Amino acid sequence: MKGPRVSYANVTATLALVVALGAGGAYAAGLGRNAVKSKNIAPKAVRTSDLGKGAVKASRIAKGAVTGSKIAAGAVTGAKIANDSVTGANVAEATLGTVPNSDLLDRLDSSAFLRGSGQARVVLGFDREGGQPSPLTTIAAGSIGLECRNPASVGSELSFTNRSGGDADVWTDKIQDGFAPETRINFTAVPNGGSAGVEVPGPDVLSGTDVLRFTIVAGNRLALVEARLVFDGPADGCRAPLLINELGA
Repeated sequence: MKGPRVSYANVTATLALVVALGAGGAYAAGLGRNAVKSKNIAPKAVRTSDLGKGAVKASRIAKGAVTGSKIAAGAVTGAKIANDSVTGANVAEATLGTVPNSDLLDRLDSSAFLRGSGQARVVLGFDREGGQPSPLTTIAAGSIGLECRNPASVGSELSFTNRSGGDADVWTDKIQDGFAPETRINFTAVPNGGSAGVEVPGPDVLSGTDVLRFTIVAGNRLALVEARLVFDGPADGCRAPLLINELGA
């Protein structure tokens, strides 16, 4: 019995099949929809150069499929990040470092500034002619007193008594007739329990033209006291309106 006869057509068809399989190719027309799965693709078989721009759409990528290890260093640029998409919770603050000179203000360290709260207040004090000076008010570093001498025409004095427990640096400043060029500034290192004062001549007390200023630094506190002495007559004595600003802990 004779076997099947091999024809030219049989040989041609067989060769075509071998070539197709050897090249590893397949016609796309021969694949059904969603026929190629991940398991059908060899590891690292697909390279970036094999993908055209926009070839793989987001809808074709499974959720969580692209991990950090699959993204090349520097591949994601700022232009690829949506505005406001990176929030503070996603930033490692320790990697940011220190902003240059962020701890300085006009090249001064924070230790050069007083810390704590402050207050400003107005006090109106009185003292009759003669006798002991009257305490007008207390401040953190001590107290402010007024002595209205008898008669007032001989002058009066506004003073600061240090009760801070340590030394106090005191600057006194007297402006006569409201003109700064007549300012007289004196510095005194006042020990605890000591005093520093400013005397006002009688005529200036009677006219109320002098402005007195105390700048007091004791420990970590600063007090600025401004006053004007006015004589209200023998019955009332001297009056001293005070503007007090205190800063520090």
